[in-house]
Amino acid sequence: MDARKAKQTFGILLVLSLSLTTIVALYMCTQLPYSMLSTSIMLSIWVGAFVLFVASFSLKFNLAELPIPIGKAPLAVGSWLRRTGSRVSADGESIVVRGDSFFSVRLTFRPTQVGTCVRAQAWASSAGWSVTMISLFIWYFSIAAAVATSHIFLGSMRYAVGSLLPGLKRIGTDSLAGREVDIHSALLEGLSEARRLASEAYEGTRSNYEDAMLLAIVGGIVVFMISLAGAKLGYADILLEPVSVGDAMAVSFLAALGFTVAALWFVRRRYTAILLRLKDWMLDLDVAFQMEMSGIAPVDSQRSTIETMADAWKELPSWLSARRKSSAYREPGTWILILSLLSACWYPIMLGVMMLSQGSVNGVFALACGSALVGAAAYVYVRWKRSSDSEDSRTKREWSERSKMIDDLFRRQLMGP
Repeated sequence: MDARKAKQTFGILLVLSLSLTTIVALYMCTQLPYSMLSTSIMLSIWVGAFVLFVASFSLKFNLAELPIPIGKAPLAVGSWLRRTGSRVSADGESIVVRGDSFFSVRLTFRPTQVGTCVRAQAWASSAGWSVTMISLFIWYFSIAAAVATSHIFLGSMRYAVGSLLPGLKRIGTDSLAGREVDIHSALLEGLSEARRLASEAYEGTRSNYEDAMLLAIVGGIVVFMISLAGAKLGYADILLEPVSVGDAMAVSFLAALGFTVAALWFVRRRYTAILLRLKDWMLDLDVAFQMEMSGIAPVDSQRSTIETMADAWKELPSWLSARRKSSAYREPGTWILILSLLSACWYPIMLGVMMLSQGSVNGVFALACGSALVGAAAYVYVRWKRSSDSEDSRTKREWSERSKMIDDLFRRQLMGP
């Protein structure tokens, strides 16, 4: 299927999901009492949004056919995209190209008689996955999930056809794709990859910063509630006189305000310097990439591209650490699944303990069910950790190989033919 037909295909998907929503709603309204009408409607909307979500991120469209063997196509496409300034990350046998802050395009490859067919698949950025998956998880927000899915799908396809397709058609005939890699191309790829890693570290750290700010505010509300309860229940015994509602509210408000201000100050102090440093690195790498692409030599006060790359290599461990700490932002589906499994395990475990304490053998089965849920959560976590470790190791290895290649090319350039 040609990528230009993606919009028509999405229209068909949207009609089908709305039809499914209507059918489910009509069926549930006939089976459930009138008092559960709103629940029935929301559940039917969730079914339609879920089907739209799965279908939209499963479809693949033929984007371009390259006269390159299947074994070399991912490397050639990834290298070309990095030289043009795109944010490219490897995902197994495929690559993901960042479109904007909300959507991306996943490129997969399959062999053909003349070379390789590049297929485009709608994909989301970390922010896009967070919005869609959390909206589906909290099923009362399923309409937001459907809207976000629509925006991501259409944006991904427009970006694939409008921005990626014209350049992909030149791969194989363009001089950059056919000749031996020179130091200019290697530096462009290295700077592009450094920009991607620094941007991912910044976005993940900013997400952690916002989450910490939200937790500080929630903590202030909890302090207010605890202080208010204590003022009515405990302070009267200490002061030997009843506490008025106004005094209790004032004391609780001051306690909550003090806690919130202190917590926000601590969070801001912890993250501000890190975010500013990462933002400076993003700006420096962007300037270095634009100068290298346009062939402008740095002025005396600026670092050379080689020096920028060397300094970025020193920052790589901190960038990878920041990316790992923001795993809930980058992979919300994995952590939603882990939390769901851990939340579901408590009821069968508690039920099993109660049944065993009463002498019922059925408690063993309840405990086994709860233990299975805990084991499933542990299995998902171990798989995520192995995948994360493998991604970090691959990034370090690729960066090391790229640095050695740049050093070798630079040394050959200095020695001359």
